[in-house]
Amino acid sequence: MLHAIRFTLNSLVIMLIAIGMAASIAHASEMDSKRYIVQLDSESLLSLVKSQEHASGNLDEKTAESNHEVKLREEFRTESKSYVLLEAPSESNVSDYLKALELSPISVIETEFTNSPELGGGPKAMEAPRNGHKIYVIERGVPGISSLPMEKQIEVSKGSQKVVSQFGDKLEWDKSFLTQEGTFCVYRTDNVDLIKEHASIAGFPADKISAVTHKIYDF
Repeated sequence: MLHAIRFTLNSLVIMLIAIGMAASIAHASEMDSKRYIVQLDSESLLSLVKSQEHASGNLDEKTAESNHEVKLREEFRTESKSYVLLEAPSESNVSDYLKALELSPISVIETEFTNSPELGGGPKAMEAPRNGHKIYVIERGVPGISSLPMEKQIEVSKGSQKVVSQFGDKLEWDKSFLTQEGTFCVYRTDNVDLIKEHASIAGFPADKISAVTHKIYDF
């Protein structure tokens, strides 16, 4: 009886250690991953999503996703093209993955930091857009912005949110993906002119504004 109890306890300890190791490995892998904003045409987006969905449902199968360690995290779709957020160990993984799918991206840019209202002590964006609001991606050419020190990023967050608050519930800042070339900012509003006005007051460029549909993936 005592032997059986010891055996059970030993098995339980081994199982817990195994679970802990698996969690640590998964966490380390996630920490090693980088994120990339990839612009694709509409047809290419459909092919990529289909491939990701297939890989997610066939984990024991060798796929382009498992071979190159690429995961789709978010999608911002316009009528003509889309921005997708991919997670991968390196840009070469992304490049090889897209080649394996026979896709030619419009651009691939690493996003090194994500700014948001919360960074500067502001409110977190709502889970879903307010009634009547559409989602927009704003491309801003600000070279080197992702390399700014944290105190400067906090300052930028506070400054942007201060202007947003002037518009009340008519304008909401969700987040901004920062790269070495500039930013891809995600805003919500029922009047696109408010985005232009916000940029003018805050002193930010608003080089391109695109209405999008947004989807989050958990592959």
